[in-house]
Amino acid sequence: MRFDIPDNIMFIIKELENNGYEAYIVGGALRDMVLNKPVHDYDIATSATPEQVMDVFKTYQVIPTGIKHGTVTVVMESDFCEVTTFRSEGKYSDSRHPDDVTFETDILKDLSRRDFTFNAIACRPYVGKRREMPIYEEFMGANMMNILVDPYCGIDALENGVIEVVGSSPERFKEDPLRIMRLLRFYMQLQCNTIPIATYKAALDCMILLKNVSPERIHDELNKILIVFDFDAYKQNEYYEKLFQEMIKVVLPEVAHCINFYQGNPYHCYDVMDHILCSVSKLNKYCSEPHVDLALALFLHDIGKPFTASIGADGVVHFYGHASVSVTLAEGVMMNLRYDNHTINKVKEIIRLHDATFQPSTKSINRFVNKLSYVTFKEMMMIRQCDIEAQNQTHPCYKERILKVNTLLTMYDEMEKRNCMFNLKSLAINGNDLIALGVPQGKRIGRMLNLCLEGVIEGRLLNDKEDLIDYLKPYIGGDLPSEH
Repeated sequence: MRFDIPDNIMFIIKELENNGYEAYIVGGALRDMVLNKPVHDYDIATSATPEQVMDVFKTYQVIPTGIKHGTVTVVMESDFCEVTTFRSEGKYSDSRHPDDVTFETDILKDLSRRDFTFNAIACRPYVGKRREMPIYEEFMGANMMNILVDPYCGIDALENGVIEVVGSSPERFKEDPLRIMRLLRFYMQLQCNTIPIATYKAALDCMILLKNVSPERIHDELNKILIVFDFDAYKQNEYYEKLFQEMIKVVLPEVAHCINFYQGNPYHCYDVMDHILCSVSKLNKYCSEPHVDLALALFLHDIGKPFTASIGADGVVHFYGHASVSVTLAEGVMMNLRYDNHTINKVKEIIRLHDATFQPSTKSINRFVNKLSYVTFKEMMMIRQCDIEAQNQTHPCYKERILKVNTLLTMYDEMEKRNCMFNLKSLAINGNDLIALGVPQGKRIGRMLNLCLEGVIEGRLLNDKEDLIDYLKPYIGGDLPSEH
């Protein structure tokens, strides 16, 4: 394996080494380097204490990110690198934080506290005078004589697609139950296919401890799971499927009702939970960049179905009003997990409108677009496509429904090119114009502007200031059309 390490990262390592300290690349960066994946963030572990690190880089910007736990961030130009002192940890009495942290001088002690074997690897680049270029020769092995330190055979685990815990699985999960969700994420992210039986049983036994984890940490890890979720991989491993469902029952009881809930509708081929997860997976295949808000919206878009199910005279199950119930439940989920207001509002809007029906016409598209405040039309169409593709693809209407989405997108693009997308901001008149005509400030101004907007969208009115004023003059002092 060959590692190409950025100059700034190499500089930090060399400075620490030149001052008598050991320095290793650790964490996700090293894991990605082993897998030949792009690396975005680098973490360094060192024998130097935080104070010693700050002294070495006293002429540079150093941020005391988590100095209590041994971490400072060294800033080199535009690169931010976390540098953390080797440490061991005491017991986790609260299943959240170690009771105490002890700084160490041995990299092996530091690696022994980590969660999974592929996260317990360290690389100590050679920084001698003969190697100034950040390109290193191929090296293998697990002993200290080599640059790569791999005491728990984490590289083998990566290569074989195995998720193995460092040391005792029950102990690691009891220390920090969030590691169970990290296991679920790494299974997808690293394309693993094997969960050892001991790891599976320990995760299952410790699952209830996730109740002790802060909502913020749960929501952060849930986001990471959703943006890498692969439905096929989920269904291919019964251990993973069971662990995922049990995790949902503990941390998201509002969603748990969807598990094994039969839809009984010809449009669907999955139960509600599988449909939801399949739609999230479809999104991930379409998007080159993570879209957490869209993934979260798809994850929550149908959670109201178990509460709205009814059987029609034809024996078909219907879910009338499920979007509205899903909005209410989703809002509760997101508030409990401490999501920000913008994300909450965007997800609610997507769920509320995900099943909205409108025709492929300029009028209908324009009206729909004007209902959107937090989400774009193209995002809504992506949501709709993922939702449809996670349904019964053998249904006679399937191709027609997909074609309709594509037609709507094409029409929308053409409308944008022709500048015939109208909203209140694009109207030739505004509130100040109406005030100048003698309309008192208040809700009446908004209603009059919406009358104009509707007329322009329908083609009854030209988007011309004089024409719009002429249209409104009869209503300035009288009832509006809707008030008759």
